[in-house]
Amino acid sequence: MGKYYYHSIDEVVYSETCSNGLQVFIIPKANYNGVTALMATKFGSLQSKTTIDYQGHPLCIERGVAHFLEHRIFDYKKGPVIDLYSAMGSYANAFTSYDKTVFYFYGTKKIQTGIDLLLDFTRELNVSKESVEKEKEIIINELNMYLDQPESVLLHGMLMNLYKNHEIRYDIGGTEQEVRATSLEMLEAAHATFYHPKNMALIIVGNVNVTECFHYIREKVQTFPVVAQNKYQLEQIVEPNEVNCEYSSVELPIACQKVMIGYKHLPYPPTLDPKVRNKNEIIWSMYLELVFGSSSKLNQKLLEKGVIVSPIDASKFCGENYSSTIISADVYNEEEFIKAIAENIGTVNFSSVAFERCKHAEIAAFIRNLEDVQGLAVNFVYNFFDGVIALEDYDVINSITYEDVVKFAELYKIKNRAIFTIKPKEQVK
Repeated sequence: MGKYYYHSIDEVVYSETCSNGLQVFIIPKANYNGVTALMATKFGSLQSKTTIDYQGHPLCIERGVAHFLEHRIFDYKKGPVIDLYSAMGSYANAFTSYDKTVFYFYGTKKIQTGIDLLLDFTRELNVSKESVEKEKEIIINELNMYLDQPESVLLHGMLMNLYKNHEIRYDIGGTEQEVRATSLEMLEAAHATFYHPKNMALIIVGNVNVTECFHYIREKVQTFPVVAQNKYQLEQIVEPNEVNCEYSSVELPIACQKVMIGYKHLPYPPTLDPKVRNKNEIIWSMYLELVFGSSSKLNQKLLEKGVIVSPIDASKFCGENYSSTIISADVYNEEEFIKAIAENIGTVNFSSVAFERCKHAEIAAFIRNLEDVQGLAVNFVYNFFDGVIALEDYDVINSITYEDVVKFAELYKIKNRAIFTIKPKEQVK
């Protein structure tokens, strides 16, 4: 068992790699009643179009398989997982993102039973051809539901405009055609490959006895059969520096126009130290907050002039082999909003005093997250798969200077820009 103490925030992380390769992390919170346990695998939509060496032959899986698996894994042999956790007085859920799938529960009692179930149901796949076919209709209905959600349409349209070949441009759940083409064999191959313990991590945050918890997990894992992980090959994609489409729009029955502007950057080199990348991403977020955040001069100006309806949302959007800045707002005047963003992106229209306020706000947000066992667990796993320990961010934020943020503005000298808008659809009377 490893023990890492973060003196500046008085937090401890215990870790251990089990005999089957599963990595386990525990962050004890002695003064809390609740516990969150989270099991994550590094398998999301970006691993689509993967060729797996399965049972002696290559098998290419469809887009959306990671999301499909999330659905099917919840149908455990002892009953629906949600119902089993509810019977314990716990809440359970899951989500699939671009690069991971996460299952979690939160409870205040029967924690060991909950962890036991988490270890079991993610390890097993209870599927048949009949259940796969039945699930397809459920997933297709879910995908169709997102087609009516403006925020989902907005982001998808932006990614299609920004990227020409990268898998990030495709919906996490796949298309209806891809869902219908998903087979039992694909699900079994993907589960055997990406739900292998060496590809997974278990994070527990809350009021637990660390020694007893590790002992129990260690004993539990030793009863699992040892299996080899399938070999697989991700499709190699070449993404041009230029955007795919500079401008496009759709119409939906909404009250106010939505505009999203994306700036496409060169992705981080794979050899870059994860800690260096993490610091750069925090600087990135601070820069966007200073230039476009709710308290920025620009945001207040556009609200007062009636250009935008609500505050600007500006965020980094980056991961494996992709990197972009995405800025959006509900607007009254599309032309003025686009012009204002173009004039301010890459500028330093903030003072050192504003920077210090922003830095203090970042530290405060970090400390608040330490008090949220669910938020801390999710943040930990997101950072862990990127090669970073989330609890290190406190010292990283404190090390950032005004000059660091000013220098970051140079990123926007090369402006590969795409715009996607949703315009109100005229109602037929």
